[in-house]
Amino acid sequence: MSTFNPNISKLTLKSLSVSLFLTNMIEETLSIHKIANKTILLLDKKASNIISSYLTMTDCLNKGLYSIEYLLKRRKKIPNLSAIYLIFPIE
Repeated sequence: MSTFNPNISKLTLKSLSVSLFLTNMIEETLSIHKIANKTILLLDKKASNIISSYLTMTDCLNKGLYSIEYLLKRRKKIPNLSAIYLIFPIE
């Protein structure tokens, strides 16, 4: 039997989404691979639209990302940085 946690009722969908994304996806990946502050988050258009609706650039940078960029944007190669790709499949 579960017990009621009064703090859960204070969470909003946005705060829960931010927490889950930053903690479960970003922090875990960075800590497992020991790549904090050396990682770029690359997003396709759909991922960018979803992520930007509830996260700020500051949220992500404060969690150890070096930069956040659009996947199709032309950019210089930065071989000394790792990347996390967040893309959606095309049907």
